[in-house]
Amino acid sequence: MNSCNPKVVYHAAIYIFNHLLCWEKEKMTELTPLLQNAVVAICAAMTEEEKAPALGKAEDSETLNALLLCLCRILYKNFEVCTWVEKEINQ
Repeated sequence: MNSCNPKVVYHAAIYIFNHLLCWEKEKMTELTPLLQNAVVAICAAMTEEEKAPALGKAEDSETLNALLLCLCRILYKNFEVCTWVEKEINQ
């Protein structure tokens, strides 16, 4: 997610999204620290001033969509990460 190339960020987001689709719900707690790091990286990728103009371009809008879909999938039915995000926002 820290790459300056939007295509690399796009493929990283798609990889995480697909990985979560295939992960068993019972073992999701094992991924909680990794998913927390992913949320931070996704938010940083969407808010970095150098990347933000590039993500706004029409050809890179798919990168922004992939980041948003990945973030939604991370939070979907994942109580531990959702509560962590709520605590981080309230700080």
